[in-house]
Amino acid sequence: MNRYALLGKGIGYSRSPEIWDTIWAKEGVTDGSFELVDCDDPDRFLQELQEKGSWKGVMVTTPYKEWMYERVDIASDIAKSVGAVNAVKRVGQQLFGYNTDVVGFAKSLQHLDLDTTRKALILGSGGASKAVAFALKGLGIDPIMVSRHPAEGSGMIAYESLTPNYIEEEVQLIVNATPLGGPKMPHEVPPIPYHAVGKGHILYDLSYDRHFAGFLNAAPEGCIKMNGERMLYLQAEAAWHIFRE
Repeated sequence: MNRYALLGKGIGYSRSPEIWDTIWAKEGVTDGSFELVDCDDPDRFLQELQEKGSWKGVMVTTPYKEWMYERVDIASDIAKSVGAVNAVKRVGQQLFGYNTDVVGFAKSLQHLDLDTTRKALILGSGGASKAVAFALKGLGIDPIMVSRHPAEGSGMIAYESLTPNYIEEEVQLIVNATPLGGPKMPHEVPPIPYHAVGKGHILYDLSYDRHFAGFLNAAPEGCIKMNGERMLYLQAEAAWHIFRE
């Protein structure tokens, strides 16, 4: 049996095994198993991944995407540009790192009428945020990362800069790439002026758990609201195409 997994921390809620079963059923794959590797010591798992030939591929989620980028033997061009890896393919003793979050996010936006003259806000600054920023640049949209404590010269802005007028006049898309409002932190939401969000805005929460949609629920009705369910499937599908080659 060929083994695949999702590596992360606090991921007991993940729907990844279900998603992979769906992909495999669609393609008639019967020799794969998918498991959750929820751990505080990813180095131990990395050693097992390198040593045991039964492992074929691993998906990576918070908080290990940037950590994994530093440890793969060879990273794809997109992974290098993003600085984060969410898919690892084992070939012999080598680990090849990829970032399929980029294509997954970009494809999930295809049905939307995006205005390239308006900015996109990305709430958060981790590996997923970087993938979203890279994807948006490829679509001709100017991404602005928002952080609680933006480093000087990083190009990020603070939440305090998000005035109602700025949201109304400059922004179309707001992406929540933080755990706020999701299953890990359900009672908090990113501190933005939700009352300034209106009909012309798109709110996108990378969290895909419909039971924990604090970010989307905080916004008034009238705007377009999306969660990360479609992206989850698309990035997994892209990873499977890499793993099976």
